[in-house]
Amino acid sequence: MTMQTLIKNSNLIIDSKYTLISQIGTGGSSDIYQCKFFNYTNSEYEECALKIYKNYYPDCYLNNEIKMNVKVNNSNNSYILNTLSFKTGAKIKVIDNGKSNKNNQDLSNQKINYIAMEYAKYGDLQQYLFRPLRENIAKFIFLQILLSVETCHIANIVHRDLKPENIFICESFQIKLGDFGHATMKNESFSEYLTDYNIGTTCYNAPEINERVPYKGVSTDIFSLGVLLFTIISGGLQPFEKASIEDESYINIIKNDYDQFWDSFDFSYNLSEDLKDLINCMLAYDQDERFDIPTIKSSNWLESNIASKEEVVNELQRNKIRCVL
Repeated sequence: MTMQTLIKNSNLIIDSKYTLISQIGTGGSSDIYQCKFFNYTNSEYEECALKIYKNYYPDCYLNNEIKMNVKVNNSNNSYILNTLSFKTGAKIKVIDNGKSNKNNQDLSNQKINYIAMEYAKYGDLQQYLFRPLRENIAKFIFLQILLSVETCHIANIVHRDLKPENIFICESFQIKLGDFGHATMKNESFSEYLTDYNIGTTCYNAPEINERVPYKGVSTDIFSLGVLLFTIISGGLQPFEKASIEDESYINIIKNDYDQFWDSFDFSYNLSEDLKDLINCMLAYDQDERFDIPTIKSSNWLESNIASKEEVVNELQRNKIRCVL
């Protein structure tokens, strides 16, 4: 019997601490569950998200993700999804009507690996991107994401899997970055290049990753931010399938034919030139020519007319309602 089936009929308790409520996500390496736990600090039950790794997920990758989560959570949690705890070899307990269920002994004998994280009450950003967002709304959202990536880089970490599904909307509509499964340490001197290429998501990856040439981790994050910004203002569309010389859209970026690049898209409203210029510079083919985060923060596009948090909350809520309807 699967865990998902048992949740409907029993209480599944992980590590004598976390009671599973429902499955809220799944991926190649793990399943994500909404849980509740007793917080002894304030003597109340609280919700969290439990990332339970699949049995075939290599220990070395798991240990790296735990390491990245611990390191980045020692920095500014205003922009990073908070890690509550983690454990390898945790036990599962199945409770029916207040009693341990002996019929599920096989499951109870299993050992699992997990990371307990802050619960994103309002889901991930992807759930809100079914139509374009106005630029002033996009500015607020993108700036929060930019600050979260800056937090990682200051902690000497590159994320390497920036996409809407990894941007979470928490209590009070606080926007935070999560999922450090592909993250790694960047080289502080920037003199060494990274050479692991089985990372990230193809349509968000920089060309040097897709072409399997040595790359600078910070610069690849900047590239992914450029794709992410395009996705936000386009309502969920990607600017290209794969950043490479074979892609008929990205080749226009390589050739600096930006008019041809932008003319190939049919936006419902006219985009500002400042926005286009910023995205062009973030998507540069040469990784040394991409803007760095301070330059992005001081760009003309982010200089003014940023929506208030109240405006952003109202817009996202309207988007979510329209998506359901």
